[in-house]
Amino acid sequence: LAELREFDEADRMYIRALRQYQNVSPFGVAWVCFQLGSLWGELISEPQLSRAARWYERAIEYLPAYVKARVHLSEIYVSDGRSEEVEGVLLPVVSSGDPEVHWRLADVMVAQGRHSDAEEQMQAARSGFEALLAKHPLAFADHGAEFYSGGGNDAARALELAQIGRAH
Repeated sequence: LAELREFDEADRMYIRALRQYQNVSPFGVAWVCFQLGSLWGELISEPQLSRAARWYERAIEYLPAYVKARVHLSEIYVSDGRSEEVEGVLLPVVSSGDPEVHWRLADVMVAQGRHSDAEEQMQAARSGFEALLAKHPLAFADHGAEFYSGGGNDAARALELAQIGRAH
């Protein structure tokens, strides 16, 4: 439904799924909360970031180690001018190995003038992306291109990765 741009109906179906879920595992509930965050934060033409943030926060309540929910929430916090809260969101999952965690931390640290800390995080992000791209280039080319065109500061690498993604 979300892909068909029927956002309100998709929202109703996700909420229905949450109400009807009877298992004890937090994974399904956290996933639905994440999908609701993505729906309201990314898929609709006029994002409702506070609504999306509440869903990402709920996903994290159900599954504290949900890295992608934390990364998406941190992006909303930055856009809302809540940069000081980003470290609290991301530091608990820095050991996950996800390079986006390091990348987002680096961006916030640069904004705070913490250039030495930022460079350490950026190097960890760069190493992480390159490790993922070496193993699974097609799966991570889009994220790598986004990284290198932004904080990764390597336009040639970004273009190379974008072309990989476009070719497939």
